[in-house]
Amino acid sequence: MKNQQTEAPLEHYRGKYRDMNPYTASARTGVEFSGEFALRWLGKDVRVQHPEFRAVYADGEKPLSDTEQILLIRYLLEGALAESRGFVSYSEIPWGDVYLANFKGRCLKRLAYGFGFDLERFKRAAASLGGVLGHGGNASADIELLDGFVIRAIIWAGDDEFPPNAQILFSDNFPLAFTAEDIAAIGDVLISTLKKV
Repeated sequence: MKNQQTEAPLEHYRGKYRDMNPYTASARTGVEFSGEFALRWLGKDVRVQHPEFRAVYADGEKPLSDTEQILLIRYLLEGALAESRGFVSYSEIPWGDVYLANFKGRCLKRLAYGFGFDLERFKRAAASLGGVLGHGGNASADIELLDGFVIRAIIWAGDDEFPPNAQILFSDNFPLAFTAEDIAAIGDVLISTLKKV
């Protein structure tokens, strides 16, 4: 049985990707295309073939998840790279206020409870993704999703009296490349990747 949440959309976007002009996508996103797209995804080199979509880590690691593949295709189909001038919260992203309750449970609480009692683990995981540590909270890191698109993860530690807390900020160019739904999925992917390290 097909997973309607990721497999069906992935097939849909693969079809659109097949018809996409790769040189137009390269000019719009700034992602180099020379027979295939070459980019960085959460600190690792990825190669994306065209016209048939196939995304693999350059070092031969396991393939990207269906969600990651959908995000990459959507970026190459519709996204644009622009210089960032700062960070915005999820609620400041267009339609972010509509999905904010979902984002809090799906991302902020997962980040807080996943690392709020073990900040050193968070720091090690963030550093392994090329994250730059230290921008607030008890632990934080700026981690690039793609070149020029930075996620700032901030954690306040929990203790016997107070639960842990977290915030995730996005460089203000994210809305030019991703929808609010995409950005929630990106937060989810980031946390899952950090937990695997």
